[in-house]
Amino acid sequence: DPIQFVPMQSTGWFDKKQTEIYEGDIVQMENAIYQIIWSEEISGFILLGTDGSIMMGGDYITDDIEIIGNVYENQELINYKY
Repeated sequence: DPIQFVPMQSTGWFDKKQTEIYEGDIVQMENAIYQIIWSEEISGFILLGTDGSIMMGGDYITDDIEIIGNVYENQELINYKY
């Protein structure tokens, strides 16, 4: 099978290792797991928690946020479909 590349939009945010966070990334913050998605409703990025919680925008990003995967390679980290 040929390798398929999916473009991912940068959020302008960085994790605790100074790695840039992109749409579709899966992050861990304060012992919770979130998927980074674009929201047309607010015209911005949101963090969608595996528990159904939603945090809007970068104002909620803490210093301990860490990228642990992305929806294209690590679907098992989240319990819903992208």
